[in-house]
Amino acid sequence: MAYSWKEPVQSFLNNTNIYLNVLDAARKLNIASRILSIGSSEEYGNVDVEDLPLKEGSRLNPASPYAVARMSQELLSKVYIDGYGLDIILTRSFNHIGPMQRSTFVVSSLANQLVEIKKSGKSKANIVMGDVSVVRDFTDVRDVVRAYYLLLKEGKKGHVYNVCSGIGVSIKDVIQMMEKQLNIEVDISIDQGLIRPTENKNIIGSNEKIKMELGWQNNIPLEQSLKDIISYCSENGNT
Repeated sequence: MAYSWKEPVQSFLNNTNIYLNVLDAARKLNIASRILSIGSSEEYGNVDVEDLPLKEGSRLNPASPYAVARMSQELLSKVYIDGYGLDIILTRSFNHIGPMQRSTFVVSSLANQLVEIKKSGKSKANIVMGDVSVVRDFTDVRDVVRAYYLLLKEGKKGHVYNVCSGIGVSIKDVIQMMEKQLNIEVDISIDQGLIRPTENKNIIGSNEKIKMELGWQNNIPLEQSLKDIISYCSENGNT
């Protein structure tokens, strides 16, 4: 998402035109298929705390080039569902994490930094971050994959499903959880250059729909996800 602020045109093309090519190939070839459109919680944009948790019927207010691209993908899906009869299920996926995730993502980046501090033998060190007060809804990627599998099997054509944990955690709290697991302490320096122009302060979703309709559960707690990420970073270094 941060990349979209640096290269908005390329971000939009990558996230929207490629998806459109897939849809139109399925239409032209008349392929009997079910397509899963992966959207983003960023489509909801900046919301008031009283509007949380975000439900599928919540107002969309994208506030970044990436979020606009994802909303455009969703609108394209509806055109191809209504106009061409394609079988498409849609998600608005919230932050997901897990081992092997690239260090361009916040939790993996943090894990790599903290593991390096641990390996250095220091008990205390400094890390540079953006806004650590933002609250995000993290789901383990293994739970996300199960959700996508269930959606492809049993999701309702044309329906949108939040894929999320339903629990909000600040980046600062994530840092503290990893500090505890690694038995280290860090001081946090805030770099204003790392703060996005319109940062969504609170993103917490409701997973009631996918649970009720498909019986999906997010089974892996955040603490276990962080433990597995730290273990992977310790063994493999930066990814």
